[in-house]
Amino acid sequence: MLLYHLMAATALESPQVLKFSGASGRSLEADFWTAGGGSSRGLVVVTHGFKAFRRYSFLPELSRRLSLSGFDVLNMDFSHNGYSCEEQAFSDREAFRSNTLLKEEGDLSAVLDHVTNRRDILGNYEQIGLIGHSRGGVAVVQVASKFACVKAICTLGALSDLALTQFGLTPELRSIWIERGEILVESKLSSTPLPIGIDLLRDVESNPRRIERSVQHLNIPYLIVHGDCDERVTVENARQLAGWARQGTLEIVQGGDHHFGVSYPFAGSTAAFEKAVAPIQKFFLQYLPE
Repeated sequence: MLLYHLMAATALESPQVLKFSGASGRSLEADFWTAGGGSSRGLVVVTHGFKAFRRYSFLPELSRRLSLSGFDVLNMDFSHNGYSCEEQAFSDREAFRSNTLLKEEGDLSAVLDHVTNRRDILGNYEQIGLIGHSRGGVAVVQVASKFACVKAICTLGALSDLALTQFGLTPELRSIWIERGEILVESKLSSTPLPIGIDLLRDVESNPRRIERSVQHLNIPYLIVHGDCDERVTVENARQLAGWARQGTLEIVQGGDHHFGVSYPFAGSTAAFEKAVAPIQKFFLQYLPE
């Protein structure tokens, strides 16, 4: 359900801020970029990764570029990311602590359900594309096949394997996580470590092959973009996703790290980002035709 419209758009540089009801009834915000030229080819929904938010790194610039290509773009937060754009801080640590993959899938489903069923402020979209960065890619591949209006998806720096061992989870740390009910992780955006509750561990371990199964069942075009210098999620994840996908296209970005060299706060584009954004624009222009 769209709760309210917060801010009027004045130009492509100033998107509308919309608020939705997401997972567990918790609200989430999204930036809505209108298509350049006044005529939209369709809607592209963008999701962020772990310890991030909708205005982090390259996500606003990617949204702006897609709007200039003729798409309306909805760049959304996940409801339990814990980050406040107004306060520019992780102000809700309990929300972050309680976040799970299922909640992020619920958020994306809630937004798509609103777009496809209510169609009030966002218009009437017959074709929608999805983009997920990093862990946001998990929600994208999980949800895409549930909505007939989703015609193409793209992931950037996305996971193929939910095994938390690739992120440093040892048997000893897992035991501590279970015993204490949470573990702490560092974030560049927080002066103190952030808690991750036990629900995430249970979520991951309850269905460890969900990404593989979801990708194998996709029947729409899928663009997989990954930097060959990604230090957080290795490029092998992208190759595995491409191997599972029926209609997959793999785009390896030479010199690209997890954020394609784009800093936060945004200080301009990079060569790696330009190599990433060009095939994304081309992909959606092809599969979300006028």
